[in-house]
Amino acid sequence: QRGERLIDAVDRGAREVMMPMLSSILTTCAVFVPLIFINGMAGAMFYDQAMAVTITLLVSYGVAVMLLPVYYHWIYRSQPSFRPTPWLERFSFDGLENGYEKLLKWLFRRRVIVWTIYAVCIVGLVGLFFVVEKERLPKMTYSDTLVSVDWNDRISADENSRRTREMVSSLGDKVEQSTVMAGIQQFVLSHTPETGISEATIYLKFYESDQLAPSKREIEDYIHKNYPSARVSFSSSGNIFDMIFADKEAMLIARLRSTTGRAADPERLQSLILRIREALPELEVESVAMQEDILYVAKPELMALYGVSYSSLLSTLKNALNENVLFTISSGDESLPVVVGDNVPDLEHLLSNTFVRASGTELPVSQFMQQTRTRDLKSIVAGAEGDYYPLNLSPASRDVQSVMRRIKDVVAEDDGFDVSFSGSYFSNRDMVMELVGVLVVALLLLFFILAAQFESMIQPWIILSEIVIDLFFSILVLWVFGQTLNIMSMIGLIVVCGIVINDSILKIDTINILRRGGMELKRSIMTAGRRRLKAIIMTSLTTILAVVPFLARGDMGSDLQYPMSLVIIGGMVVGTLISVLFIPLAYYEIYKPRR
Repeated sequence: QRGERLIDAVDRGAREVMMPMLSSILTTCAVFVPLIFINGMAGAMFYDQAMAVTITLLVSYGVAVMLLPVYYHWIYRSQPSFRPTPWLERFSFDGLENGYEKLLKWLFRRRVIVWTIYAVCIVGLVGLFFVVEKERLPKMTYSDTLVSVDWNDRISADENSRRTREMVSSLGDKVEQSTVMAGIQQFVLSHTPETGISEATIYLKFYESDQLAPSKREIEDYIHKNYPSARVSFSSSGNIFDMIFADKEAMLIARLRSTTGRAADPERLQSLILRIREALPELEVESVAMQEDILYVAKPELMALYGVSYSSLLSTLKNALNENVLFTISSGDESLPVVVGDNVPDLEHLLSNTFVRASGTELPVSQFMQQTRTRDLKSIVAGAEGDYYPLNLSPASRDVQSVMRRIKDVVAEDDGFDVSFSGSYFSNRDMVMELVGVLVVALLLLFFILAAQFESMIQPWIILSEIVIDLFFSILVLWVFGQTLNIMSMIGLIVVCGIVINDSILKIDTINILRRGGMELKRSIMTAGRRRLKAIIMTSLTTILAVVPFLARGDMGSDLQYPMSLVIIGGMVVGTLISVLFIPLAYYEIYKPRR
């Protein structure tokens, strides 16, 4: 367009952008390379992607500086000068360039507005980091769920099945498919957690994914209305991704421990949890899972009177319960006992019709035993700090600290218990901080690369200063669209930091070239802006449009990519504006003539 010979234009054009392109490639690689060295889930998910992007970018740079100039020369070799395609001339950027120059001059006269916005973005970035929810993975779209119900009552298997089927029927025709497993399940290779006779596991599949959340609320309301002592929980039905990566911990787990040195008293624990429930009215606090045991105690006086020993009484009961083990079949790490008989009568019939020899005659076992009932915790968990009862809670991450304080206050009123906390809130926070560390390493790499490119310690700060605004608006987009800071969105933030500064590198390199040619500071800024506006807009659009297809949702892969795509698109849109408007002002503030 400036009238140079084709071969000279190809040579000068390639040499002019070769170094800024190399810096752009290296800065993009600099944010992907640290991902290769991350441990855990993030490393497992992004190692291949980081390697592929790094290798592809380096190869593409070789193609851009060696092959594309040759192709350009070959295609236009018959044209004495560059002529645009006639029907595409209507899409000229001339009007946009003129408008851009006017806007830039207006901002130069009102630089205080720009710096005020920059200060607001710094404060806003810090505030949003603490406000936005944090979790390990993005929310997935499911249309099915597993419902676990513990009726917390002494019921038969038939009653369990009846209650469970009535609960499923209450959902109406929204359920496409359901499978009920009520009571004890006897599988050779179990695919579900072990359940007792008063527990049930139900698989529910709905016609639409948006029916899942309201149906869960209906189930909870139904259970609490008809069976107040029952406990209900939900979990994903599971897929290969969930099996490998899913976070199975509750957001917050309050570990309630007895300080008496003995097992926690169930009634006292129940009373404590009721007080915690009153202190946390906004949360669903589960009741204590209890079980009632039937305990048979021998009568030593009668046994001594009739000469019945403990060993003979125990042997008689074992025979009656078919617990005579003939042998054990071992396969790998599993052992299967082979016993005599398979029909076990009810306990009352068993004790009345089972006889033990005593003083030359046979007397029923029931004469030598008395029956009592005890209520105890269905389960406890052993940890490094001792046995504890886990109370699973699901507060929003921003409310966790407040919830922990209120629980500590309630527990402090009872000198029989102590509390500590665990849960995905802490592991998610550690993961986010690890990725923040990766971001810091990436920014340091960016700084050193830019310092080597521009042979300056100041100009890298000009370019990197825009990252504050880009990050603020990227996280703001997440918050507006109801997304969280998770492993995918954090990776998106890291990637944005590397690719969004490419436009600024190109602009500052052009300003430097013009200034070295003797052009005045402000004129060189304006000229570079017009000269590089098309390239900046086109490279930004290609990145944005390439990511747009990943905004679709509705399946596991799309749900994973959605928050990362939001961050990249939001960051690139804002970053393009920052590169063409903010960077020239920052450059001018650094190098403007001093009076």
